[in-house]
Amino acid sequence: ITRIRLDSQELGQNARFSINGTNFQSASNVVTSDVSRIQGLTLNLKSSSMGDTVTVTVSKDSEAVSDAVGEFVDAYNELVENVDAELATGGALKDQSTLKFIRQQIRNLLVNTFAGATTFRNLAALGISTSAGNTVSAGDVSNAGIEFLYFDAEKFMEGYNKDAEAVKNMLVGSDSTPGILMQIENIVENALATGTGYFSIADKSYSDKILSINEKIKKANLAVEAYKARLESKFQSMDLLISQMQNQYNSFLNNNNQN
Repeated sequence: ITRIRLDSQELGQNARFSINGTNFQSASNVVTSDVSRIQGLTLNLKSSSMGDTVTVTVSKDSEAVSDAVGEFVDAYNELVENVDAELATGGALKDQSTLKFIRQQIRNLLVNTFAGATTFRNLAALGISTSAGNTVSAGDVSNAGIEFLYFDAEKFMEGYNKDAEAVKNMLVGSDSTPGILMQIENIVENALATGTGYFSIADKSYSDKILSINEKIKKANLAVEAYKARLESKFQSMDLLISQMQNQYNSFLNNNNQN
């Protein structure tokens, strides 16, 4: 059995560092926000001499924000194209007024001017604007009435660099004052809610209609079977009557021949 030699082991030491004059210790060189108290920031410490000052510059990733907004615009355009195609005359959901209302709610949030906003009054000020879709014939279900969003990334970056907090307030907001994207999320979540949402109610409505139709089909099949049974009974009676008549006629002929 090999014994562990404690005298040959060198125990590690906690990392010691200070941030803006406040001293910290960490058992790991990877310092997360629960240790540093800097929300959303993780520090990967490297070796340095005691007393050395290391400058850490933290900046917002504006390009990532711009890319995320661009992806939202693309997703919105795809949603509108698909929904409007189904709501158009001849579409599978052309009679769904609730879905039309939900679509209009979302669109209104994206084009409205917001009272109380100071730096940016609407999304157009951030480079997010509407552009009418191509003119199409009345019979073209796929694109009729579509209005897409257009994203000007350069204009958005200008606004973001000018006042990132105002952009955040408009798009995200807070729990007490939700921004545009939070309001859209609330609309979608309400539509998807189990039991009370649009899709749940619509699904139940269609299910009820299917059950009703199936019940009518069942009753119709039973009526057809009953009618068939009555006809078969009548045909059997007629067949029996014809057979009796034929026998009587044959008997009559035989009697005449014997006479």
